[in-house]
Amino acid sequence: ASASSIGTNASATGGTPTALATVPEAPAPRDVAIRSLQQQAFALADAIGFPLRQGRVKGGKGVLGTYNRTSGAVRVREVPDFEAVAHEAGHAIEVKAGPDLTALTQRFEHELSPLVSAPEKYDPGQFVKEGFAEWIRRYIGNPAHAEQIAPGFSAAFRDFMGKEAPDILKAIDGASEAY
Repeated sequence: ASASSIGTNASATGGTPTALATVPEAPAPRDVAIRSLQQQAFALADAIGFPLRQGRVKGGKGVLGTYNRTSGAVRVREVPDFEAVAHEAGHAIEVKAGPDLTALTQRFEHELSPLVSAPEKYDPGQFVKEGFAEWIRRYIGNPAHAEQIAPGFSAAFRDFMGKEAPDILKAIDGASEAY
């Protein structure tokens, strides 16, 4: 990087000599585009590999999204509801990563189950799955907070995914960075 010099030549102006100041050039602008929440939601779905659909969400008015284990599709009331997409992505991640990830979540039941936001709406047998999906939502939105509320699971998850599904971990980290 070069710098430009600013100052005056005393002999040209007939005055007192002025010291030259060196001003560094501005750093090159980052090539970052601002993406809408809808674009971010579709990018997350593409990176993890699940179909993302809007509308026809079953389960009542309070349900913001669903994950269909048979088709692998996520349905949300509105695609720009990135938090709902991130939660449902958690269910897709668990299925895609397989039974070893499910076993890992079970080992950290004590950290994940308390994350269920409305436990009265779920069978207690679903608490770990819902807690994991909530952890993914929180991790994408604020990794430091997710690591604070589930420190053991956070470390174990990153280690596991780094070895078993690095492409999915990269997608999660990319979504977090973009959000």
